Amino acid sequence: MVENLMTEIAIQAEWDAHPSAWLASSEKVPGLIAQPASYKELVDIVEDLLPGFVSSASQTSVSTIPYQLVSHHVATLPAS
Repeated sequence: MVENLMTEIAIQAEWDAHPSAWLASSEKVPGLIAQPASYKELVDIVEDLLPGFVSSASQTSVSTIPYQLVSHHVATLPAS
């Protein structure tokens, strides 16, 4: 049976200045951890890995996977 995944998966991402990478994880997807150097890479990794995690955890086939990537980037800039 193919279903739409109705519950949106929340993925939290924070910028870590050391080691200059995004750190991403999700409570709903245990094991989903990514540390790419750019936000674009982060999106690519999430979209590549998420279907595998969902299909291995689901008892039915899923045709769509709604997700929300929530990012947090805090930085300090020198004053001019």
